[in-house]
Amino acid sequence: MIRLSVPVLWIAGVGYFALVGGLSALVLMKEGSATGSGVSDYYYFQAHAYFVLSIAVMSFFFTAWYYMFPKITGLRYHELIGQIHFWMTMSGTALSFFFKHLIVAEGMPRRIVDYPDGYAMWQFLSGIGVDISRTVIFVFGVVVALIQRKKVADL
Repeated sequence: MIRLSVPVLWIAGVGYFALVGGLSALVLMKEGSATGSGVSDYYYFQAHAYFVLSIAVMSFFFTAWYYMFPKITGLRYHELIGQIHFWMTMSGTALSFFFKHLIVAEGMPRRIVDYPDGYAMWQFLSGIGVDISRTVIFVFGVVVALIQRKKVADL
């Protein structure tokens, strides 16, 4: 039976974002071949690249952190805080980049100085996703583990 510990959750998150990123890459390939234009000039490309690359790197970092923290320090992290960190980060990231994909449906290009008012709501909702995914809860979990100093029974 697989125990859904925090490192396993982070690896599952990588799988989810790789799947969604792969599907968004299909849209990029279709649009690039159909229009013959550079889709990298649209916001969709930015949303896709950040969705896949940055989230994968972040997820692998946190997987390694939660797996190695008890082995390096001999202390246990608070499992519930680790799970809250995972769910807040994943939901905030998905929310943030989901709305960036929707902005493209409105036709927003990249590399512009000022965004038109029509995109303000989408940018606001995307910003809420960023706020949700902040890693303040991660730092809080590390501090709690260091203060509580609960030893790991078996490494």
